[in-house]
Amino acid sequence: MIERNDAEFLLSRPEFLRFLYGIIQSAGIISNNVAADGRTVRDLDLSWFEGRRSLGHEILLAIEQGQPDALRSPDYAPVATLEAVIREAMNPKEKANGRRTIDDDDTRYGDLDE
Repeated sequence: MIERNDAEFLLSRPEFLRFLYGIIQSAGIISNNVAADGRTVRDLDLSWFEGRRSLGHEILLAIEQGQPDALRSPDYAPVATLEAVIREAMNPKEKANGRRTIDDDDTRYGDLDE
């Protein structure tokens, strides 16, 4: 689907990691649509949601091949890619519209004391 060197390049780009975060969000990969005992949480046909989740997971699996061999999961779960995406979303290396400034360092939660 995608060449390994292309996946490596994409994983090195914070912009692409932020794009993948949007994919994870819209695909519902981290959300839960089914109760633990198998009953559906909503009165909806969940096949549409599962299709979105499946496509999002397939995208993550394609990009996972760009991870170093030591980080790739033996059971084909894109854990290393998920971790990289979430790390970038929680603590971006650069702002979405440009580079970080010195004022951005360690001030993510600075306004909580006020």
